[in-house]
Amino acid sequence: MSIVETEAILIKKFKFGDTSIIANFFSKNFGKFSALIKGARNLKSGKSALYQSLNRLSLYFNKKENRELQIINKADLIDSYEGIKKELDKINTGLRILELTNKLYIEYDKHAETYHLLVNILKNIEISADNIINYLIYFQLKISEHTGISFFGNKKEGKMIINSVISDETFDYKSSFKEIDTYMDVLYKINLSDLDSLNQLHIDNADLISDFLDSYLIQDNYGRDLKTKRTINQMKSFN
Repeated sequence: MSIVETEAILIKKFKFGDTSIIANFFSKNFGKFSALIKGARNLKSGKSALYQSLNRLSLYFNKKENRELQIINKADLIDSYEGIKKELDKINTGLRILELTNKLYIEYDKHAETYHLLVNILKNIEISADNIINYLIYFQLKISEHTGISFFGNKKEGKMIINSVISDETFDYKSSFKEIDTYMDVLYKINLSDLDSLNQLHIDNADLISDFLDSYLIQDNYGRDLKTKRTINQMKSFN
């Protein structure tokens, strides 16, 4: 079988053996998949800096359909999003986006639209100075559409599917969402916004909204954070 090439963003990685890693990627041509990178932790190989979470790469490998782990032959760096990695809030937003992507897609579920969304939203997070969490909310709304669990029902009538799953007894760990209608206008505004203008919007209770959308997307118990958020919160407590 011939070597294939695809752009991909590295979601997360694990140590394997003495010098290798197993990495999860979300790619333009194949969706999410896992791969073995031999010698990636060997400092002499020069691969260590290449295979970092959030890095956007061109990957070359001999794709085998019946293999759970592909084996990467070569990779070239396209973008490392260094501006994200220098600020804790940006790291938090970027990694939460990757974690949601990893949870919501099965392997080899091709979705070029989601890949392009990831590329564009990470670049905007990198260069923006204000209201970074808006990009997380925007991503949450868009990926709900991509995966077929959209929050929005009839857009012309302004109805939200989410209303049908919330009762008077539904509570988030910080606040009741009985009055979710109060957020509908801002959610529609974000959903229809251009990425380049998102950082100009100030959203009240943005953290609370993003937490609720996380819970809805991953169908988790209210109040349980993504692993990324728990880790970042612990890091903030040390400052």
